[in-house]
Amino acid sequence: MSHNFFPHPSFIFLFTALLISLLTIVSCNEDTNSALEFEPEPAIGSFLVTGTVNREVSGEATFQIKTLNNTTALEIIILDEFTDEFQLDLFLTYQGDGQIPGTGTYSIGGDPDETDIFRAYLTFFGSGFGDGVLFSTDLLDDAGLLVITESTAERISGTFQFEAQTFDLPGDEPAFIAIQNGEFSAVSDIISNL
Repeated sequence: MSHNFFPHPSFIFLFTALLISLLTIVSCNEDTNSALEFEPEPAIGSFLVTGTVNREVSGEATFQIKTLNNTTALEIIILDEFTDEFQLDLFLTYQGDGQIPGTGTYSIGGDPDETDIFRAYLTFFGSGFGDGVLFSTDLLDDAGLLVITESTAERISGTFQFEAQTFDLPGDEPAFIAIQNGEFSAVSDIISNL
């Protein structure tokens, strides 16, 4: 009686087909799992500064909401991530108890004591300005526009453009800047009640 140490050719074919099928299922399953993983949009903001200072700026964008006596303050902050020379604050006060402002177009500029308009502050910490300089839209009527295109408790997105100036001592000439091509997708940083 002779023994054949080699399996029958049909067994080799079936074993190979089964192995290929298992590898295909496992590799497809891994691809499916990686496609289902949630990758949130980054929190970014960017804008172009022209005038006394000329620079393209981009960085992290966050927002905070604070409420006191049925008045809510929203602050959107964009921090320059490359040079740490710029911080842009877009600030809105409005009536409401912590509600997120809706989508729409908002004016920038005007009296800082008014509500329902945005005020903008760009702080520049760059060379030639000592400890830094603050450009503001305070007291500039119709300085620009901010458009909110997405508004949730987790994210506020939109676009903006405005002009701002420094407020110097009497007799000094103010410096001016224009902010163009501004956009942001800010994530909630802190939601707190005062």
